Amino acid sequence: MLSGLGSFDPNRHRLTLDFKTVDKSSAASGEGFIPDDLAIALKEYVKSASAEQRDALEKAVSESPVSKKRITALKNCIKAQNPKEYKKIRDVFVAYAQGAQSSSKSLGKASAPKMEASAALPELPDLPGLDDFSPKPTAPKVSAEQTLQIQQLVTEINTAFGSELKAIEDITPAEIKEFMPVVVASLISKKEPFSEESIHKAAQFIKKYPDLVADIDPALKEHFINTSDVLKSGVFTRAQETSSGGVYMGAYHGQTRVVVKPRKEEYLAPYNPRASFIVPGRPPIITRGPLGSPVRRGNFSGDASLRERDAYVTDYQDGNFSKTPPTFLVAIHKRGPMMSEGGALKECSVQAFVPGRTPKKEDLPKLAQASLEAIVYADIDEGNADRHLGGNLFMLPDGSVQRIDQGMTRGITADECKFSWISLPQVAHPMTAATRDKIANQNLGLRLMCLKDLGLPKEAIELERTRILLKKEAAAAGLTFFDIGVIMLPIPGPSGSIICEFRSLLERGRASGGVEGEIKKTVENIQGWKKSVEKLHEARNKAAFDKHIKDLSVSHPYLAHILSKHIQFLRGKL
Repeated sequence: MLSGLGSFDPNRHRLTLDFKTVDKSSAASGEGFIPDDLAIALKEYVKSASAEQRDALEKAVSESPVSKKRITALKNCIKAQNPKEYKKIRDVFVAYAQGAQSSSKSLGKASAPKMEASAALPELPDLPGLDDFSPKPTAPKVSAEQTLQIQQLVTEINTAFGSELKAIEDITPAEIKEFMPVVVASLISKKEPFSEESIHKAAQFIKKYPDLVADIDPALKEHFINTSDVLKSGVFTRAQETSSGGVYMGAYHGQTRVVVKPRKEEYLAPYNPRASFIVPGRPPIITRGPLGSPVRRGNFSGDASLRERDAYVTDYQDGNFSKTPPTFLVAIHKRGPMMSEGGALKECSVQAFVPGRTPKKEDLPKLAQASLEAIVYADIDEGNADRHLGGNLFMLPDGSVQRIDQGMTRGITADECKFSWISLPQVAHPMTAATRDKIANQNLGLRLMCLKDLGLPKEAIELERTRILLKKEAAAAGLTFFDIGVIMLPIPGPSGSIICEFRSLLERGRASGGVEGEIKKTVENIQGWKKSVEKLHEARNKAAFDKHIKDLSVSHPYLAHILSKHIQFLRGKL
């Protein structure tokens, strides 16, 4: 019965409650289908399960005569088989039980789950919190006054967060609290910008009900409040050292709280504060143009603010592993000294201010490896085209690093990446166990659905899919972030040419009909070359060693770059 999961493709199919794939073009709307995110989660689990586990799942489903109860049977079986894997996909089961169409916490859907009584709720009795939503004949009834208070509270939540919760009989504030992370995740994941009013309402609710939002990420709650305070009575100043576009620091009570970047004031956007750059001895560099003008490395003007927001949303749904500063897209009224052209309303990214500093040269070897790896993890996924050590990688007092400025990410060309962390010795060391585990457990299906919901171009989504597959394969094989970075970076080739192995890998994949096989071959090649270099190093045959590297630099320039760092590692220089 579960065979339908194997062929399920969310771009083409819907999955029935009997686990049959149906073309979306012919599928009638309404009930009778499993939400896409739940279908993907089940497909991923079944694919990784052992034959014995799959047989148990099949048996559990076949013994459930009612379609909806089959989901419950699957959930219970997965939970018994592998509690750790179940924990990763628990949210999609919770959302299904709540009668939602998707898991907002995982995917950032536009609407939060409805808290209305449904036939699905009693069928998942052991999900945390859902037991209490089932009828309890012996439970004392709440008073009419308490019922009214709950209804008013739910109304406040819907008003503050744009959600669609509905009060059900006998629910308590403690039970509502369990829904708040899902509600807030749904709110920040909308691709539409916040209005100033919606920011103020959310901030007011967070301050009024601290216990009710206790499970929300503290940095996110603080950003709601700071953004609201700055928009109400804060002071804006232009960051003069930022030469590429309009960047404004928003302060409240004398402290900088947020960084604001209007879309139409970006580099090559129509209302950039700088009409041109003047570089001595060169013609003026024009910095204004129509919205959507091509910017270097496959990005376009006006997209940087969107990518800032996207980077935060995808990191948030991935557990905040890379600690991206909270970032909203907000339609705000013009504040001085913003450019007056283009109307009073400005669509801007509003990012939490990070009080770090640019690391000095002597600081670089001291940067904490685990913290740096968290940034590299996201930069690879996003195809960051502008990660540099001179301004958008901050050092904090404890030696950890913080990434800011994710505007040049998720472009549509394969050879766009720029990773200045590639020069740091930390990335040439074996990955930490925590990072390897995070990569292995990263849910590719949920990420791709999130990107689609955010409105990313198909080309950008496909590139990210390939980058994540490469990262997973390389990490599992014991390669380093340096190795992955070199594969993705444009580097000097023979006779002054520029080559990019990642671009070549994609081209080979299109020709062969599958990029996965090309990724595997590339990783295996690197493993083989590393082992051969290690043997020559152990043999202490300098002539053979030098000839080997020289030949390699001609036939495989990108591998020569990788091995040059590996040789330093073997010789104890890293």
